[in-house]
Amino acid sequence: MHVNLLRYTGIYVLTGTTLMVLSVFLERAVGIALSSMISMIVPPLVAALLEGKRIARVTMAPISNGEAWRAALAATAVVAVLNVVFLGVWMLLPQVSHAMRGAELSSLGLLFAVLLGVVLLINRIFLTMGSSQEMKLIARQSEEG
Repeated sequence: MHVNLLRYTGIYVLTGTTLMVLSVFLERAVGIALSSMISMIVPPLVAALLEGKRIARVTMAPISNGEAWRAALAATAVVAVLNVVFLGVWMLLPQVSHAMRGAELSSLGLLFAVLLGVVLLINRIFLTMGSSQEMKLIARQSEEG
């Protein structure tokens, strides 16, 4: 069973947007700033966890190691495309394009590659974790009823 990339994308964008709104609210209301790392880690974590659960629920089997890596790679490719699109949209803002003007492309490329590596690991770990959690829930429900 393959990861549903459309659902993964929707969860990723919804989680990222929710975090952005929450961050702005917390900053304005109580002066608390959320770390930018949260916005990098939480959206793929939530999307992968929920997709892992869905795969286990549909197949009634845990996700295999090979399938987990293939799904994580596909999901990471989605994250890469989304981030390039988001960056393109942000670059339309004069403040952002001016700030990016001095940045070296090689440094940005290296940072992007490292971040995608982290996202790949998050996707892989949490796809498996979601699948495992769902299988435990299915086993518990079958024992009870």
